[in-house]
Amino acid sequence: MRVLIIDDDPLMRAGCRKVLERRGFACTTAQDGMRALECVRRASFDAALLDLKMPGRPGMETLKKLRDESPNTAVIIITGYASIDSAVEAIKAGAFDYLPKPFTPEALVERVRRAVRAVRQTLEESLIRLELERKKLDSPAKVPTAAMGRVARLIHGSSHRSGKAAQPLDAPAAGDGLPVSFAQLEEDAIRNALRLFRGNKTRAAERLGINRKTLREKMRKYGIDEKNNV
Repeated sequence: MRVLIIDDDPLMRAGCRKVLERRGFACTTAQDGMRALECVRRASFDAALLDLKMPGRPGMETLKKLRDESPNTAVIIITGYASIDSAVEAIKAGAFDYLPKPFTPEALVERVRRAVRAVRQTLEESLIRLELERKKLDSPAKVPTAAMGRVARLIHGSSHRSGKAAQPLDAPAAGDGLPVSFAQLEEDAIRNALRLFRGNKTRAAERLGINRKTLREKMRKYGIDEKNNV
């Protein structure tokens, strides 16, 4: 699970990174909005922590750009200047959550975990919906596809059939070929959307809730050729 930490305060970046990496998250840091946008263009992130008060590009403008560039990344606003007005504005602009500074390590981890769960649930539902439409079936129970199997195992835990307890969110199973990462879920959803609409990027982008430019960038990132993917 990947988290992008955006804050001009090096101590805040280092502190958040230390707390989250101890809980199994992979973290990348950026000191301003411009560097944050460069990061999301190179890689996929489950969640992003964004400080509102930074030099250069304002935090609220960065939030809107992040939502445009990476709509499947849950953005959590962190700020030492919390107010009802800024919270409402941030949520309206697409922020997933709002966390005033100072906050405890436990509060940080809980908010990030909640954001990751929400993002993965959305992508899982997108995969299921795309599979249903592609197969022209009415019920998820009728879809014995590989994607449905992967989604089911993500939801219930990779060791469900063996009777073992499902692994926690930040300890994904390894070695079984399952798309346990956000990036793999996102890639699967993009490939399915392109297959469903026979390579039509406009319709695929609309289904995925992103624009054509973002879809093209993600296709390049994942090495997807629409001609060979249909």
